[in-house]
Amino acid sequence: SLIANVEANVAPTTSVTLTATAATSVTLNVADGKNSAGSQQTAFYGDITAPAATSVKINSTGILGAATGDRVNLSAAKATSLTIVNGASGGFLTMPDPSKLTSLSVTSGAAFDLGLTTAASKVQNLTLVANKGAITVSTTDDFAAVNSVTVSGSGTGSGVTLGTLGATANGY
Repeated sequence: SLIANVEANVAPTTSVTLTATAATSVTLNVADGKNSAGSQQTAFYGDITAPAATSVKINSTGILGAATGDRVNLSAAKATSLTIVNGASGGFLTMPDPSKLTSLSVTSGAAFDLGLTTAASKVQNLTLVANKGAITVSTTDDFAAVNSVTVSGSGTGSGVTLGTLGATANGY
């Protein structure tokens, strides 16, 4: 397994590539680090490549990706579980191949955009907690296999945007 920590007040000026070729689990922790004016200074932008990982966890109290250009791109085609806990800064993550995901959980204290760019049709357990700001999950195939959905939130502007959940052909 690989655990990568972005310490407080580390903000890359260019995109970072994190590669874990043999790791079966990957955890990325992005710390909180604000300047004297209260602006977040800690960030992770770039690519996470983990072709053998079946479990990916991202815990961020700093900045996780950017709305334009420097999104976090997660390449973990064997991942069956993706858990994201995002703090008070907005988050932007794209996963090109979520086809093996069966469990997806996103908790965020700010607006969070998760782009699943191909079919997420095996996700059965979906948990979305919007504590402030909206969580938007976009996928080309929606969540046809989902059988357990938990959506909650609090705070001003909280919300969740999803496409279709489940399918009439499911046996449950």
